[in-house]
Amino acid sequence: MAHSSQKQLDVRSSYVNEQLDLKAAAAFHGVSYGTARNWKKRALDEGDNWDTARTALLLTNSGNKEFINQVIQRFYIQSERIFESIENTTNLDPNQMVELMAKWADSVSKISKHLGTNNDFNRIGFALELLQLLSTFIREQYPQHAQAFLEILEPFGREVTKTYG
Repeated sequence: MAHSSQKQLDVRSSYVNEQLDLKAAAAFHGVSYGTARNWKKRALDEGDNWDTARTALLLTNSGNKEFINQVIQRFYIQSERIFESIENTTNLDPNQMVELMAKWADSVSKISKHLGTNNDFNRIGFALELLQLLSTFIREQYPQHAQAFLEILEPFGREVTKTYG
């Protein structure tokens, strides 16, 4: 059965704005998980990355610094477990241990680069936060225009993601 484009926008909104997982967003809107997954992939192919928009909004809402601290904390907890495992493995020769440490150092470098100032999450997060602020302003100050704005907001949100994400 073919679904309306509005249904696709609703699934995207639940996934991005409400932070539902894709299965829950699909079920909430009466769409199969496979259909939602296909929509998400097609959107990605067209430059609308739902995951980037979702993460950027999460960063905006919870704070970039807090999010980065959580990621780093999890990474280092897992690193400690990896080191313990390496230390408890008696059949590793020094070359294997050096190779594992080099891979770990590479991971640290990649995570630091990704979480540093070189990502676009701040830009897209700001843009999405601004759209939410505008939405609230219109609902409160110009409620007669709220429906028209909401019809424009979701498709424009995809454009923001394409441009900044």
